[in-house]
Amino acid sequence: KLERAGKYRSKVAGTETPEWNFARVVSNTEVFPKMRELVLEVETSRELVSLRNSYCAVGKRCQAKVRGGEPVELVPSCAPFPAEEQHDALLKLRGDLRAGQTKLPEEPVRVSALLSVLVSPEDGEIFDLRPEDESVDAEDLQVEVGAFLGLGMDLRGPLQSVYNYPTVLLCAEGKGIGTAKAMIEASMGRGGLDLTYRDDVRLYYKVPN
Repeated sequence: KLERAGKYRSKVAGTETPEWNFARVVSNTEVFPKMRELVLEVETSRELVSLRNSYCAVGKRCQAKVRGGEPVELVPSCAPFPAEEQHDALLKLRGDLRAGQTKLPEEPVRVSALLSVLVSPEDGEIFDLRPEDESVDAEDLQVEVGAFLGLGMDLRGPLQSVYNYPTVLLCAEGKGIGTAKAMIEASMGRGGLDLTYRDDVRLYYKVPN
């Protein structure tokens, strides 16, 4: 019985995953002086990126580098990747088969998503990257994204009750504005602040000039 049960036990995802995955530059837009929002198309498949190394919580930091350069830490300015998109990848990791499928070696299930991060001149050459055409092969892409750092922010905790805390104030400056944006976009997701149910939500931010 134990041997049979082991066949249905979920495997640990990402145990032999690559440390870095290529990412395609989608856009690079100036949001205010000396700060740009860089949008990357990144790999999120649980077959290739383990949960602890993925962008699964607001407040985690992105590691990125231009080919041959040193990695830099960037602040995501979008909501974490939705877990629902990992359904097929997780089924494959469990070893489950669909009707009519045969158990043969297959290519990894790839799941791409858009990741926006804030970049400044201090981040080096990644600040000036330009969009890349979809026809460019992965091996020719300029940017690589590694494991996301940190555990993220616990947004539920004491703010979970919308009745006890009907007012929410967010204060941000510099790259912290990216985290505030991510917090707002993730407000209705798991672990979010349920901002649409609050009586009053305000964001105060400081930018140059």
